Amino acid sequence: AAHPALLSDCMHKLLHMVVYEGRIWDRLDAASNALLALVLCDRDAFLRMVHGILEQQPPSVKDRLGHEFEALTRAIPPPQAPQGGGGGRGRGAATDRQTKLAFRDRLKEFAKRVRPFMQMR
Repeated sequence: AAHPALLSDCMHKLLHMVVYEGRIWDRLDAASNALLALVLCDRDAFLRMVHGILEQQPPSVKDRLGHEFEALTRAIPPPQAPQGGGGGRGRGAATDRQTKLAFRDRLKEFAKRVRPFMQMR
């Protein structure tokens, strides 16, 4: 790949906007869809980013933010084994409407809960 860090860079930017910036509210649905797709492509990179963000926080914020990240992570479907066989179009977790809606709702709740104490810093 010409830009191996492209997905991680996009994921980092979206996550940063959700956690730290108030200007994303009008684009949170689109950000949610993009972030979910990126997380499903590289869950380990997402977990590393979350860990990195948490490690930068003072203890008073780290526990609270960690709890909110745990709840957000629970909204991400587990990895699925590739399915072989039939020639139809497979529907992965990223295209499942219920998954997208559940993640979007959880991301909105996440943003609503963390933004006030993260923006005060």
